[in-house]
Amino acid sequence: HRDLHSFPTRRSSDLEFFDVVTTAQLGMHSKPIAVVNTGGYFEPLFTLFRHLNHEGFIYGDVARLFRVASTAEEAVEAF
Repeated sequence: HRDLHSFPTRRSSDLEFFDVVTTAQLGMHSKPIAVVNTGGYFEPLFTLFRHLNHEGFIYGDVARLFRVASTAEEAVEAF
């Protein structure tokens, strides 16, 4: 099994994150997904998810597919 990692400093991290979430939503994997939201970095993304869900542009609440942590340690402990 392959571990999945995504870091906000890497240019491709956004695409990797969406790929991992999308494949989880399609049932292609059931690996745990954690978002380390250091300093609220991902808050705009979470706001966008809520808006897209409310407007019917995405299927279901994608936030159920991942856990949000403030630190890497907290993310590891969550699983």
